[in-house]
Amino acid sequence: MKNVMTAGAALLLTTSIASAGGIDRTGNPYSVLFEDGNYAQLSFSSVMPEVSGDYPATFGGGSTDNMAESYLSFGAAVKYAVTSDLDVALFITQPYGADASYEAGAYTGLAAEWNSTQLSVLGKFKAAEGVSLYGGLSIVQSDAEITIPAALASAAAGAPTPEYTAQASSDVQVGYVVGPPTSALKLRCGSP
Repeated sequence: MKNVMTAGAALLLTTSIASAGGIDRTGNPYSVLFEDGNYAQLSFSSVMPEVSGDYPATFGGGSTDNMAESYLSFGAAVKYAVTSDLDVALFITQPYGADASYEAGAYTGLAAEWNSTQLSVLGKFKAAEGVSLYGGLSIVQSDAEITIPAALASAAAGAPTPEYTAQASSDVQVGYVVGPPTSALKLRCGSP
């Protein structure tokens, strides 16, 4: 039970830090639905973030150094104009993720990685001039891993504890997307 509590506390610590850097990696490229005619789009990103801070004196002070890991991201979208009022599109993205690894200070060795891939099939209906609605299904596959070094696990447990590694097995969730295209009247329901 202590190992579970230790892992949970460390995971919450890393995810709160990862949230500060943002876990939304690509946004949703649904604007492709509003391109004229048939349309295809590919995207690729190589991201090298730098996130650092200072440990409080109670943790020994000093710098965390850069704890954000570099990552690659890709995306693809294909839209087909079925009629002048109806479009369908397929989207493949890596929308969410986090990569953190502490190389200095009190958290040295603490690491977390979260990856996801999303497949969305959406349709857009033009109801009137300037009025369109879109919606469809999204499937998101996600997996994660965390490593808590022995020194940090022992400090949290209050007793000597070996390094702790946990993996969240790959999970797939299905959700839906519904909404009008304008940011002033944005509606998005469901998961993901």
